[in-house]
Amino acid sequence: MPRGSPFTRMCQALARPRFSGRVDMHLHTTASDGSHTPAQLLDLTRKAGFAAIAVTDHDTTDGALQATRLRRPGDPAVIIGAELSVTWQGRDLHLLAYGVDPWHDTFRQGLAELRQRRAGRLVNALEELRTRGLQMPDLDLPPVPGRRHLGQHLVAHGHAPTLQVAIRRWLLGGKGVRLDPFGMPLDQAVGLTKAAGGFNSLAHPPEWVNRTALGELAEVGVSAIEAEYPDFSQTRILQLKTDAAAVGLKVTGGSDCHGPGPRAPGAKSLAIEQFLELGWRPDQWGLMPEEKPCWEPSGKS
Repeated sequence: MPRGSPFTRMCQALARPRFSGRVDMHLHTTASDGSHTPAQLLDLTRKAGFAAIAVTDHDTTDGALQATRLRRPGDPAVIIGAELSVTWQGRDLHLLAYGVDPWHDTFRQGLAELRQRRAGRLVNALEELRTRGLQMPDLDLPPVPGRRHLGQHLVAHGHAPTLQVAIRRWLLGGKGVRLDPFGMPLDQAVGLTKAAGGFNSLAHPPEWVNRTALGELAEVGVSAIEAEYPDFSQTRILQLKTDAAAVGLKVTGGSDCHGPGPRAPGAKSLAIEQFLELGWRPDQWGLMPEEKPCWEPSGKS
């Protein structure tokens, strides 16, 4: 077949990895509550052909740092990120921080305080569950303890058949307990992210976040919203994009992968053109010295 024929182009397209030229900006590892190690996540996304990934563990950059140390030339670019626990107008939200300097003192201290508060709320919740008659030993707290860890503890000691049931039955209020709020104020999180040289995006905006709320978030300093998200209907995605454009917010997207399942890497992602519109500095891509991004014509692939 001649070069450039429709059949040749089709064969070339079929030969490319599934997510060639795509970017997943919301991935978790064992550094917080994911089940993939940074090495496993990097291997998965390398084989899938991603151009770049952002490792965004809850309230820590450890997973992202491990991934940057492990990547090789030609691997996906690795954005150092974190998913910060925040509060705004009396509600809990999550703020994705991207391209931050993980060694920035104030930023590191802010993350450390969040992790301390995470641990305290799980200890308090465990004590409250014991007052309800549940027999459980102390929880061996991981570096970034979260709801999933307490849910797994409940399953391990026979109080629920699955993690999902444990969370629904015991950790969402009702006859169980509701975990204490612990996030930092949104404006503080925005300030910390900017001080560390990064930018932020509101993770998986809840249904109550409408155009008015987005405008208020933009005034606080939020830069973008995560409109491309696996749990959102196409109607919700289009509405979020329309509202974001109306108030001057950019758009990010990702799978929110915590391990195998419907939110595997690439469940939602951005095209490389959308990714580059976010206004990155090349030093935020985690590349080796002299290495060019794979999406540039002279880059390595």
